[in-house]
Amino acid sequence: MVSGWNLPSSLKVGAARDLACLPLAWLQRLDAEGLTVAVLQEGQSLADTDVLPTMTPERCRRHVVQAQALARAAIDEENRALSLDPSAPADDFASAMARRWLPDRIRENLLPRLDQAGIGFSVEVCREPVDLKALARSKQIPDEEFSTWRDLLLELNGPLLKVSGDLAQAAQEILMVPYAFHRGRAVSEVSRDNYATFDSMKVRQHRGIHSWPNRLIMVHEAFVKEPADEVGNYRVLVHELGHAMDYLAEDLLPGHRATVDGLFAADLEAARRGEVRFLTPRSADNPREYLAEAVEAYMTRRVGDEQDFYKPENSREDLQQRNPPLFEYVRSLFES
Repeated sequence: MVSGWNLPSSLKVGAARDLACLPLAWLQRLDAEGLTVAVLQEGQSLADTDVLPTMTPERCRRHVVQAQALARAAIDEENRALSLDPSAPADDFASAMARRWLPDRIRENLLPRLDQAGIGFSVEVCREPVDLKALARSKQIPDEEFSTWRDLLLELNGPLLKVSGDLAQAAQEILMVPYAFHRGRAVSEVSRDNYATFDSMKVRQHRGIHSWPNRLIMVHEAFVKEPADEVGNYRVLVHELGHAMDYLAEDLLPGHRATVDGLFAADLEAARRGEVRFLTPRSADNPREYLAEAVEAYMTRRVGDEQDFYKPENSREDLQQRNPPLFEYVRSLFES
């Protein structure tokens, strides 16, 4: 469940300790859902972890035929668009510019088609002949992998690529590339670039990031330590696990969403009357944060030292005293 790149044992132990806050039944449910906790070290991004899928040649070949069909469709559509109005006055300059930018339009047409199909091939505009060995080096393809990568690239582009030795000319100036290498693994360049946007700086700024559709929690190494940098005894990962429990409970427990939304609405109404049941400003943002903060509070007891400085009011004692209905619901959730 815990992922990272060359994680030291101290970080693995820290993440495991925070995960152990949840009852075993909930950990098993989340594990069965494929939830991954990615711990990013300073200077890393999500692309540096094994959350980024490996692109094996076998996996690529499963997508070759589909990608070829999508490429033909994009090329045909853009070529038709270029000659839609034969009655329009001739403009040699405009026509030349339209043809100049045709490969770029094909690329922009093809990329979302590949993305929608779940195909991670990248697409490049190549107006000049391409040295395949130089291209492989730019993708960090190891020498011993070059032959496999080259064969797959030729198979993928098929008749759209004219090859003489290691020099290739893309017939439509469009080249599909099956994969690159990153951290010693074959990966989709498209996925790598997307994953790289979630870097350690962004994750640290947000404290933690949770994405239930991707069954993923991201946390910076600073917040896995005990005490943690900037937040002391506060456990960022417990809050993010609260979000995961919330989403999974919607599928497993009839009435969960309505119950949480009802409790949140009642506390909002109480706040309007001057009765503040929310333990933190964040818990008043929306029902999702409301429950995640409550799960965090339920699993938090004050240590009583100088490291209790961050959100000291969000504890089990405060939750039970100031919001008994929410406390009881979280307890029932943990026991379910």
